[in-house]
Amino acid sequence: MSAWLFCLLLIVLGAALPRGRDVVVDMQKSGGGALPTAHGALSPAEEERIGHMLAQNLRALNRAGRLPAARPGVTSLRFPMRSAHTLVAPAYHALTNFVDHAAAAGALSDYYCYGRTYDTPSYNHTGTDFAAWPFGWLRMDQQEIFVVAAADGMLIAREDGADDRSCVLSSQPWNAAYVRHDDGTVAWYGHLKRGSVISKPVGSRIVAGEVLGVVGSSGSSTGPHLHFELRTAENEPIDPYFDGSPGHDCNPTAVASQWELQPPYYDSAVLQVTVGDAPPEFPTCPDPETPHVRSEFTLDPAAGATIYFSVYYRDLLFGQTTEYAVYRPDGTLYSAWSNAPGSGVVYYWWTTFVLPSGSPAGTWRVRVTHAGATHDAWFNVDDPIFIAVTEPTASEWPIGRAREIRWVDNLGGRVRVELWRAGAYVATIEAAGDSDGTAGYTMPAVSCGADYAIRIIDAADSIHFAEGAPFGVMGCVYVPFAQR
Repeated sequence: MSAWLFCLLLIVLGAALPRGRDVVVDMQKSGGGALPTAHGALSPAEEERIGHMLAQNLRALNRAGRLPAARPGVTSLRFPMRSAHTLVAPAYHALTNFVDHAAAAGALSDYYCYGRTYDTPSYNHTGTDFAAWPFGWLRMDQQEIFVVAAADGMLIAREDGADDRSCVLSSQPWNAAYVRHDDGTVAWYGHLKRGSVISKPVGSRIVAGEVLGVVGSSGSSTGPHLHFELRTAENEPIDPYFDGSPGHDCNPTAVASQWELQPPYYDSAVLQVTVGDAPPEFPTCPDPETPHVRSEFTLDPAAGATIYFSVYYRDLLFGQTTEYAVYRPDGTLYSAWSNAPGSGVVYYWWTTFVLPSGSPAGTWRVRVTHAGATHDAWFNVDDPIFIAVTEPTASEWPIGRAREIRWVDNLGGRVRVELWRAGAYVATIEAAGDSDGTAGYTMPAVSCGADYAIRIIDAADSIHFAEGAPFGVMGCVYVPFAQR
């Protein structure tokens, strides 16, 4: 066969073969990195003031006969934060600092014998810092991360009214709640958002999981985080973290962990994956962040669409790999790649994804795999998002009656199913359910009346939602006024 005929055959065969479209992942158009971690430091005067206040309150409660005797034992602690119903993410915090057990200023040693802590010339960090991450300022403003009681006990003090947008270490007071546990130990919950501190009076019973406030940045603080501190009845700091293995036994205040479930020292995880139209913005403290989340894209006939994938990590370790896979609307794999972006306690990385014109319309999916866990996010291409609630259609829904909720959508991802009344949130039916178009619900004992509705909300981007036909809730039991 002659050379020219062979070339012609290659051209013909090439034209006849089906052509796939390869995703363009331009690593020059990516970025991110580690961000500073939020922390705080109590001045010696503030620490002394708090100690005196708590001792005075405890004496007053004891004189009034309202302070139960401490029961011997060790209180088991639950995680002291939880998210609001509006926040749908695998996780929402990063542990940024442990207790410092090195007495000398400038010397650092946490419970694991490493240096994941800090001090100042006049302060050794005596608590554990849980930073709101990602978008700490935005989530503070939206009140999406609550501080909750780690154990049962009594509220022995509360402080509110201090500015909650601090960005520097100072001598300013914080907003805080203080709970005395049944074993006599006392927990401090500090840096809370102004106006969010629990309103119960001092001496009230507190149960584990009860909301004490919203994560904020009040007092001596550099960003939204919870300072959780545990102290003995004699006001001596206790570190609830413990590891007795050789080389990692540097906590002299405990002989075992006090957490119900203590996470590993490096708790590497992806906290959130977002799809958007630009990289996230992290402005100067204390301005709120802009995530630039977007879930609908229209292909330009010439340029297609540029989509941004953003991944938010905690405890990202050097050399850890993150794998990406993008799937077409029909479920077939479109493209896959991986990277090892760097390392940091709080870390984010964004990458551009260029989808050419002519790509299939519908709901696409990106899957991110890191540290053995997978996380999915969805986006629509040339297919505007729609949601429609089809059931219930009955005009009345009695309390205690179970009914099926139905809807149709083209989201592909997760949804929040909620009960609303006259434009106000009432209850969560499913916090992050699969968008399978159906959910069962038994009407709880809410207030009777009209203007109730079921609302279906895109969990990834709450600007997309639909509300069903209004109905009335019936079946309330009448209680005479004198017995109310």
